[in-house]
Amino acid sequence: MATQNDLTRSDIVKITIDHINNFRMVRLHGLRLENIDLEGLDLHGFIFTNCKLAGASFRNCKLNNATFTGADLTDCDFTDATGLSQGMFEGATMDGVLHNMSNVSF
Repeated sequence: MATQNDLTRSDIVKITIDHINNFRMVRLHGLRLENIDLEGLDLHGFIFTNCKLAGASFRNCKLNNATFTGADLTDCDFTDATGLSQGMFEGATMDGVLHNMSNVSF
């Protein structure tokens, strides 16, 4: 049973995201959101499972308790993002990822 914040198998054609974000624990599974600009958003608890996020910008995002399991993060930018931990990227494709966190290796 899908919950209110579960976008599994959703077909998103166009998305506009304001820099004011009150969402928590949003589950995105298998979505294709390439080259999306998420800069500065609070994505605390977001679950990006098997999503294609190549070229996305997560600059200055709050990513505490977020996960990117199996996601394609090729050429994504995580510069100045907070809440990053190595465990959140299990099975993710990380080629060309930009970041400036010394405690996380990609």
